[in-house]
Amino acid sequence: MRTALTAALGAGLLVVSACSATPSAPVATQPMPPCGQEATFSTFELGAVWSYESRPGEEGSTFTVRCIEEIPSGGRSVHIEISGISIDTAGGVADSIGHLPVAEDTLTEVAIERVGFDDGPASQSFIDGYSSWREANGGVWTVPLAQVLDEVAATVGGG
Repeated sequence: MRTALTAALGAGLLVVSACSATPSAPVATQPMPPCGQEATFSTFELGAVWSYESRPGEEGSTFTVRCIEEIPSGGRSVHIEISGISIDTAGGVADSIGHLPVAEDTLTEVAIERVGFDDGPASQSFIDGYSSWREANGGVWTVPLAQVLDEVAATVGGG
C-alpha cells in the first residue's frame, strides 16, 4: 500500500525531531495562501520543482516549493512538498511528505537543478501540515533533506 505521510507527521514529528524552535513570519505562498504576502527575493521560486541530493534508491525524488517565509532571526524558511521517496510506516509505504519546513540555506546546499514547475494548488496534505506547523509555532529543518528523511523513517519505524 502506497501512502503519503500525514499532515500531522509533517507538522508534528518533523518539527519536534530536529528543527530550530524559531517560527517564521509570513512572506510568500503559491497559489493560495496559507502563509501570506509575496517575498521580494529568494533563491527559490514558488511552484518550482527541484531534484536534490537524495537518499540512495530515491534519486528520482523531487521537492516542490510551496511557501517562503522570513525567519525572525534571519534567513528564510522554504516550505516544500516532497515526492518520490520510500518510507516504511505502520500503514504501508509513504511515497511523499506533504509539508517540510526547511531553512533556505540548507535547501540551497542540497538542491541540484530545477526540473519542472507546478503551478497547481498545494496539496491538502501541505495545507494541513502547514496549518498544524503554524499552530505549533514550529521550527525549520537545518540538516540536509536526506538526513531529514532518515530521521522521519526512524521516527515512524521504517527505513
